[in-house]
Amino acid sequence: MIACDCAVCRSTDPRDKRLRPSIFVDVPSYARILVDAGPDLRQQALTFGVKHVDAILLTHSHADHILGLDEVRRFNVITGTPIPCYASPETWQTVWRTFHYVFDGVQRKGGGVPRIDAHEIRGPVSIKGVRVVPVPVWHGDMPVLGFRFGDFAYLTDCNRIDEASMALVQKIISAVRTIRTERNIPTSARLTVLLAINDDYKKTILEGYKTIIAEQAKCGDVRVRRTGASFSGEFVLNKTATAMAGDVEVMVPLEGLVDTKAELNKLVKEKVKLEGDIAYYKKKLEDPNYLSRAPLEVIDKDKAKLAEMEAALAKLVIAIDRLKK
Repeated sequence: MIACDCAVCRSTDPRDKRLRPSIFVDVPSYARILVDAGPDLRQQALTFGVKHVDAILLTHSHADHILGLDEVRRFNVITGTPIPCYASPETWQTVWRTFHYVFDGVQRKGGGVPRIDAHEIRGPVSIKGVRVVPVPVWHGDMPVLGFRFGDFAYLTDCNRIDEASMALVQKIISAVRTIRTERNIPTSARLTVLLAINDDYKKTILEGYKTIIAEQAKCGDVRVRRTGASFSGEFVLNKTATAMAGDVEVMVPLEGLVDTKAELNKLVKEKVKLEGDIAYYKKKLEDPNYLSRAPLEVIDKDKAKLAEMEAALAKLVIAIDRLKK
């Protein structure tokens, strides 16, 4: 720290010589990916022999994570092409303002200008065969991104995970555990879990936390698809256990594990209960006395709950039809 005389700042130990946070992910034969480009990028590249960058990922827009982007021009010379750069829409707003001369199309004289190919992150991305999953987290009150590469995740400047995201993950873990318990599936069986969700943001969340779900629910594999995208060809879908975790359909292939007829009876009972709950909420939301007395935020919560239950019912109907085939 500037003007600090503490023991750490005056230390000659190289471990006390801190540079700005950044990592370089080198996947041999595939991609070399730079995560964040802080003001120390030139020094870091020279120190660690970074000679080629295929793409850049930005976690957020704070100065210590983006102010080295001007150094990208050297990598442009090496590759002969613009460097793809991936960031959230919010991060791009700051980058475009800070480095306006890179993106405004005005011809500059007297020096090089980095060539950056901007991409907005709205879900998992593939960089030369390397799948990168964004993991939304919080840096104080600021939403930022971490990134997962296979079983490795990088979360920088992170002090908490979104409560709603963790609540959703916990619901899914609970749903898988319930399926295992109700069907007497031994804990030694490493289940495959299929998650179907129609919300792109939640799908991204689930992609980011697949490892946590697998560990906590003792699964061998967790796969995420958009609702309507087919898992057929991979699994026998008319032999699956199904549970709802909010608006996420949780499916566990049961072939060779449980009685399909018993599973069908269970889903029919769940459908009857859900239909009763939906009828209750519809009647409640059609009652003018309730609508005139209840606070608006309470009514909105009831409407959201009703919509969630109706979505769950539609998925249960599909699950029942699968088992009947």
